[in-house]
Amino acid sequence: MLKNKKLSYILLGVVLVAGVYLVARGWIFPDSEYSRQLEERQAVMDKLRTSVDTSVLQNPEFAVAEEVVIEREISRMPEFSLALADVGLLTNERMQAVGVALGFDDQAKVSRLGSQLIWTQDNRRVSIDTQMGTVDFTTAFNISDANLPDAVPTQDQARQALVEFLSKTGLPDVYLDLGRLEFEYLEIDSGGILAPVSPTGSDAGLTGPLLKAQVPYVVSDVQVVLPVESYILVDGNGIVRALSLLLPNIKQEDRVLRVMSWENAKQQLEAGVGVVIEIDDQTASQLRVDRLSVAYYLNSSGFYTLDQKRILTPVYVFAGEGGKVAVLATQE
Repeated sequence: MLKNKKLSYILLGVVLVAGVYLVARGWIFPDSEYSRQLEERQAVMDKLRTSVDTSVLQNPEFAVAEEVVIEREISRMPEFSLALADVGLLTNERMQAVGVALGFDDQAKVSRLGSQLIWTQDNRRVSIDTQMGTVDFTTAFNISDANLPDAVPTQDQARQALVEFLSKTGLPDVYLDLGRLEFEYLEIDSGGILAPVSPTGSDAGLTGPLLKAQVPYVVSDVQVVLPVESYILVDGNGIVRALSLLLPNIKQEDRVLRVMSWENAKQQLEAGVGVVIEIDDQTASQLRVDRLSVAYYLNSSGFYTLDQKRILTPVYVFAGEGGKVAVLATQE
């Protein structure tokens, strides 16, 4: 009895020492100042991450051009779902490789929040969510003090930075359409926030100090529209200033779905039945479309409902200069 009691005291001492060490390293119960810094940096990270607008316009009017460019017509589409990240996706080795690739070393402060592993060092922060399969990184929490170089970043720099990151970390590019990156120059506005470059005078060639390369999602050569973006942001030296990646885990289901004709989808669109998935002017009362493609779609509510199967819905995407509208493509 005495021997067991003595052993219990020894084990308790070991646990207490280990707990003190973990607290000191920031793994458990970070101090209040550190928690405050995390909250501030997360707020800035939320501003850097933009989401697809899945709101429905009030009293929308959709004008369809006389000639619509149809990307391709499909009569049937296999059903897919978006599963949670595979257990073997973000292993300890890969997470370590992510940190090293983004410039972190053994001086980084590490904490865990649920399924998230968060590293902070100097003005850098990376959050890795092993459940969602996401990597979010930024190098400047006060972007106005980012000391950006004068050189203008190029598309080749952004593309190369993304490819190198995936190569160094061993993260898969399955379902990431690296061949169709979408580029946008950004600048720092008067409030110190990143914003698209505004045209000045007659200057048609818009450039800026930062270049954002957005990565489309794809499955079976069909675009997948999700409520979160994947992108990389580089400066004129090709340095990664921010990165947000969702590594989708898409599973094929048993069903093959019949797709209605695009003429039927057009009738629904003209009747005002459509979900706005991208729009330039939030106050617009009309959207003129002249291009048509098929896609899989998952709205914000479905994306964040993790306790249910997240089915990707086949849709027709009507697009124009002002934005994009999705119309359900499956037949009853």
